Formats: sequence, C-alpha cells, structure tokens
Amino acid sequence: MANREVLRLEIAEVVRRWQAGNSQRNMASGTGLSRDTVRNYLAAAKLTASDGADEDQFGISVAVDGATVVVGAFYDDDNGRSSGSA
Repeated sequence: MANREVLRLEIAEVVRRWQAGNSQRNMASGTGLSRDTVRNYLAAAKLTASDGADEDQFGISVAVDGATVVVGAFYDDDNGRSSGSA
C-alpha cells in the first residue's frame, strides 16, 4: 500500500464530525475517506495521561503548534498539591 500526503483539513474534518457524534461509517462516507483511514485518524487524536487521575482535569487546556501538542492537567499532584502539569 502506498503512502499518501495527509491533509490537515482531512484530519480536522474527521475530528469535527467525531465531536458532533457521527459514526465512523458516516465520517468515512461524508469525507470520502476509507473507514480504516478514519479509524487511524481517531486513534491518533485520542490523548491520555499515562499517570492520570479523574480529578487531574487532563485536557483543561491544549496548545497545538504544528505537530506538537501540549495538554494541561491543572490539578495534577505529582509535584505537590495541585501543582499541575503539561
């Protein structure tokens, strides 16, 4: 299978439809992408904290610069009470 260039607009549209509650099948047919491609985009879009706790508020803030994403966890306590982390 040959690789192809990924367009940010494709990824943004898949994530937008996902946030709106569309199924993967509907996202694929609405964007002209294969269901495998949609599944891969969504898998890459899901970020989790390796040491997260429910009350950490992981995702309270997010910054994106190109391919770099920084996610804040305001109440993370790893470095003291409510020290937070990113």
